[in-house]
Amino acid sequence: MHRLMLLFGLMILSLSFAITLAIAAGSGLAATPHNGIETFSKVTVSNAGSYTLSAAGLNLTSATSSSFAISAPSVTINGSTVLQNTPISIVAAPGGTFAITYNWRAAPVAGQYSVFVDFIDSTGTVQFQDNQQPPVSPSQWSGTLSYTHTVTVPASVAIGTYKIVAGLQLSSGYLSMTPGPGVTAFGNGYQTGTLTIAPTCSITSFGAVGDGKKDNRTAIQNTFNYATTHHCIAFIPAGSFAYSGNITATGIAVQGTGAASILMPLSLTNQALTVQGSGGSVYNLAMVSTATTRLSTPWSGMIWVDNAQNYYVENVLINGSSSIGIESYMSHGGFILNNTVENTLADSITQIAASYDITVSGNRVVNSGDDGISNNSYIGEPGAVHDITVQGNTVLHNRWGRGLEVSGGNNITFTGNYVDNTDGYADMYAGSESQWKTQSTSNVTFSGNTLVDSGPNQGSALVYNSEPAGYAVTNITISGNQFVNPKLTPFQVTGTGSVSGVVVENNTDYSTGQFTNSSNPNATFTLTGNRILAPSAYTAPLVPAGGGCNFSGC
Repeated sequence: MHRLMLLFGLMILSLSFAITLAIAAGSGLAATPHNGIETFSKVTVSNAGSYTLSAAGLNLTSATSSSFAISAPSVTINGSTVLQNTPISIVAAPGGTFAITYNWRAAPVAGQYSVFVDFIDSTGTVQFQDNQQPPVSPSQWSGTLSYTHTVTVPASVAIGTYKIVAGLQLSSGYLSMTPGPGVTAFGNGYQTGTLTIAPTCSITSFGAVGDGKKDNRTAIQNTFNYATTHHCIAFIPAGSFAYSGNITATGIAVQGTGAASILMPLSLTNQALTVQGSGGSVYNLAMVSTATTRLSTPWSGMIWVDNAQNYYVENVLINGSSSIGIESYMSHGGFILNNTVENTLADSITQIAASYDITVSGNRVVNSGDDGISNNSYIGEPGAVHDITVQGNTVLHNRWGRGLEVSGGNNITFTGNYVDNTDGYADMYAGSESQWKTQSTSNVTFSGNTLVDSGPNQGSALVYNSEPAGYAVTNITISGNQFVNPKLTPFQVTGTGSVSGVVVENNTDYSTGQFTNSSNPNATFTLTGNRILAPSAYTAPLVPAGGGCNFSGC
């Protein structure tokens, strides 16, 4: 509701009859002029849109205002709420389950509103719902809220595609909201994506045996190929299914039953489940490797996303890998959500080779053989990794490397993560490395993270450049983080290459040592608003450790 004040530019003298002010095609509001001037003090418009006002009176020529716009209320004041998401595409079977992550940016909402999620068919009919309350009541929302819920699909639901529509409601009505990026207004709510209900095609129907011994590579690959052409879900039932080489899923959903659905590579040099094409997903299963020797090829990792678009890797347990746990290679539009990745011999989750527009959220990384969650761009690649969001993850006990890392890339955000890295290296890192021939790094933000026990070889937050002229590290923001018990310093700058535009602000350091360690003569940075408190003052992390897949064993 907006209050209006308009001046038509006319003064009417010595009149005492009513003048009527009206919204075009609407009802009028009458008042009597005083001294030739009339003020309409309570003119309101309740709906957003484009309007004109007209004024008329007895024996007077009517006047009409120019067109003016009424916009929706601001989303950051008066308790308004924004649903912000990226379009999602989920595949599930009748009677099956799937996990969906809801993202809201909100101010507290007055009243006891509840969240509704409708699954609507092509006729506009709600076929089923997921109306579970979030862990935080809407009346307590502040800032960004993200939570994951597992939805059970009714066995009676027909095969087809359904709109996913979410919103807030009271028993007496709905709350008007403004949609965020990628969200479309739909009736009383907002469409955040689609759910495709499809039949399953099981690998056991193609001859796979889950005894942990038989080589099932041919059976699994035949299932994947069949799923591509027949549009079914490639189903991994309960069992330990061994396979002797890489398997490739092109534009399909690969789903299991949880911890009991296990893929076991027999070849530790060619063990990847490769995701290609558009709209593929790997969901709700475990992958277990017995690798003991580190390799560097992408097909020696566990999940290799290769030139894929609009993909999901969600609710997967990865235990062991000859190299990387989950790698996005020349891929975009991806979501890596709520996975547990442990005991890899290289980075646990990484984006490389110009991958972009990827969200890495809610994962749990344990005992990584190198960087926990990394973003790398090497000189000679077709471009840099960019537009990556790393939020709400937990990284624990690296055996080597950094917790959160960028070495070549731009427009990368790390927010709300918990890192406890005890291997001697940084909890978070932004750099350009001559040793590995990585590209420049720019526009990286580390905000609202809790960083525990880093060092003593490196600071909790390390900015580094060893590349020669032409490669720079620029515009790094380190803001509002907790540094808990750093073994060296909270903030460190090293190397000899160009480092500029680094802002370190409003962080809290719980230690007794110095805050900054800089040995780079070509680095400039700004420190402002940082606090140093006694270690005993630390009581709780900004975000607690958690994340990972939601079945037993995670």
